[in-house]
Amino acid sequence: MSEFETLLKARIDIVDLECSRPYFINQLLQNNTLVIYKNIHRRVGFEVRSRRVYFDMVPFYDLYHKKHWKDLSGVNHGRAKCH
Repeated sequence: MSEFETLLKARIDIVDLECSRPYFINQLLQNNTLVIYKNIHRRVGFEVRSRRVYFDMVPFYDLYHKKHWKDLSGVNHGRAKCH
């Protein structure tokens, strides 16, 4: 357990968002996950850029999820087939 986890008595993850994928960043921003920053102008600029990239990618994410849900709908997930 890290010093932060000991101090906060909770499990935490530290992530460099500038190296993260747009989908992940968007999930954090949507869920109001705490983001620590020292420079508010840098943070706001980062959030704006990240949202622009995410929204540019939404059609591809939608297509990806639609295809994979379609593929998964035919999977039996290890259960016996009902006749």
